[in-house]
Amino acid sequence: MNLDQSLISKFEKGERSLEVSALERACALFGCTLLDLENNNLDRCLKISFRKRDLTSTTLNQMAIINRIALNLIEINEMETELSERPN
Repeated sequence: MNLDQSLISKFEKGERSLEVSALERACALFGCTLLDLENNNLDRCLKISFRKRDLTSTTLNQMAIINRIALNLIEINEMETELSERPN
């Protein structure tokens, strides 16, 4: 995510905050939205597993792109369901 390890450590300890762009990258990587994160609605997040130990930044970026596509599809399906349930 192009973040310094010390920044992540300080964030985890509550000593620093992350910029919105870093939060957006983290959300994309972990398959959730900023709204899900803000509302602590992590049940909506994609269920993913990192099994490879030596993930490169290229691989992580590719995973984030795929997760964003998956989240967009979920959102489209939710909108379609909402529209189909509306009375004519």
